[in-house]
Amino acid sequence: MYDIIKDEVSNSVNNLFVFILIIFFPSAVFGAEEQVIEAESALLDDAHEVVSNQIQQFADQVDGFFGNERVLEEANRTQLLVGIGVQSDVNGNLSQKPRLSLRLHLPRTSHRWRLLIESARESEERGPTDDPSLDIEGSQPNSLNPSFFSTAFQYVIKSTDGWHADAKVGVAYRGYVDPFVRARIRKLIPLWTFNIRITQSAEFFIVDKLGETTSLDIDRKLFNDYFFRASSIAGWRQEINYFELSQTFSVQHVLSNDVAISHLIGAFAISEPYVHMQRYLAQIRVRWRIYKRWTYFEIRPELIFPVEQSYKIEPLITATIEVVFGQ
Repeated sequence: MYDIIKDEVSNSVNNLFVFILIIFFPSAVFGAEEQVIEAESALLDDAHEVVSNQIQQFADQVDGFFGNERVLEEANRTQLLVGIGVQSDVNGNLSQKPRLSLRLHLPRTSHRWRLLIESARESEERGPTDDPSLDIEGSQPNSLNPSFFSTAFQYVIKSTDGWHADAKVGVAYRGYVDPFVRARIRKLIPLWTFNIRITQSAEFFIVDKLGETTSLDIDRKLFNDYFFRASSIAGWRQEINYFELSQTFSVQHVLSNDVAISHLIGAFAISEPYVHMQRYLAQIRVRWRIYKRWTYFEIRPELIFPVEQSYKIEPLITATIEVVFGQ
């Protein structure tokens, strides 16, 4: 009986003590809890930032190895890339695929002004659904048309905190001279184990008129040497007046410092007269750094399945060699 009374008195005293603390010293009770929550939140934020940075660094490493246009656009350095590719179809017909990209950073401009002289991507000439030869992102063709060159001045508006915005003014040559202006904005959004990249561009050509492109890339590092990307793109041009759509999925595997392989599947559609599929694509790219850090060789076999031809397979294979000069 004595023990029971003792326990009841002890509990009452404890409850009274807690009550007094809550009434007269609330910070002593809740302050420690808030500090624990803030510490846990900061720890989560730090872990999220580390994972996001790892994904972005690996994406830049893989994209840079494959000569991806995004890395060339965002890199703050002067560089010249020269390449030549030969493509063969099942009948042995050969076509050349030259590539030229000169990016010259103008001095005394705080790294904002650049002079660009390049063979334009075929997507800029015909749209993302017309050419089967895609780069690692699956949203921009890698091969270039020798009759289509452009010279432009580029001004980098912002390239920090996950944002990249720039504007171009220049002249394109595609059998005729066509002055143009182009603006583009890109935002990188870290989402735990994914990085989401949204890009919007708009352009106006004197001859070919208006055009715009919206793309969404979702990146994820799968394992130490594997990288996944899902790319969606929608483009519209006034000269054809309908949307060209594509969806691709790719997995890149870095075998060593000098060898990487990319596996890609994709589907392509247009919105004229209604949204319907045009073709499907399966592609493998194997790329070697064959001499030091500036000479690359690539083999790209691919299978195209045109819907209008009842999915009759059209095999292609492309061999490319590229040399990089500059920083």
